[in-house]
Amino acid sequence: MDHRDLQQLAAGEALEDVGRLERVVFAVHRRTCASCRTLRADLDRVTFDLSLIAPARRPPVALQGSVIAAIRATAPAGPAPGAQASAVGDAVIGAAVRRWQVLGGAAMGVAAVLAIVAAGLGITTVRLEQDLQRSVAALEDASSQLTAQAAAVTVALDPAHVTVALETEPLAAGAAAFVVYRPGSADGYLMATDLPPTAAGQVYQLWIADAAGVHPLGTFTHDGDGAFVAPFGVVLDAATAAMITLEPSGGATGQPGPEVVFGEL
Repeated sequence: MDHRDLQQLAAGEALEDVGRLERVVFAVHRRTCASCRTLRADLDRVTFDLSLIAPARRPPVALQGSVIAAIRATAPAGPAPGAQASAVGDAVIGAAVRRWQVLGGAAMGVAAVLAIVAAGLGITTVRLEQDLQRSVAALEDASSQLTAQAAAVTVALDPAHVTVALETEPLAAGAAAFVVYRPGSADGYLMATDLPPTAAGQVYQLWIADAAGVHPLGTFTHDGDGAFVAPFGVVLDAATAAMITLEPSGGATGQPGPEVVFGEL
């Protein structure tokens, strides 16, 4: 699969004709690709314009009544499974990493200038230092998340990968989450969309289960905006289940907290 295939996912998403996995993969890829974000926005405008020029038609009263009756009598259908695809090019990842290197250097430069100006004015307050520390930490988190997203898309499009859909709990109603990993390696990621943001003082935590028990992994925060990717950082071949829980800052080491998503591997 090349970049043109990923662009076709943009068209399918605009027409609401993609599976859950394809939707998540494209949402993650779009965070690293400006051209696909632009394409998706252009397609939205086209579909909106088409809806405006379509002639308005009022169905017969009898037809309207029969359709409403059929809808009421039909149970809601489950989501269609997503398709798996092949490897994405290194150019996508390289462009994403270069973009964040440029942004990272610029932001660090701004932080340095602010520090110099503050010192020159005699403003050496604890508040200013804390603001600078938060800015640098936010930049590092954003850069790490984008790098993880690019790597996760690569794994998801590798024909040798394994994909497992996770079930969302009431805490994440409406979200979609998948585990993607390469057997025999530590290249494993949780990919999700529409996860709710983590509140102040809370984190998401990854867990896996195997024959030896349940093991806590890394903790992450999420602002609720768009796609979310978290690396497992361990080989998942022997794992039997994976989940995300909601924990206090710092995470848990014993009993897991409330489940957000869960699934058997």
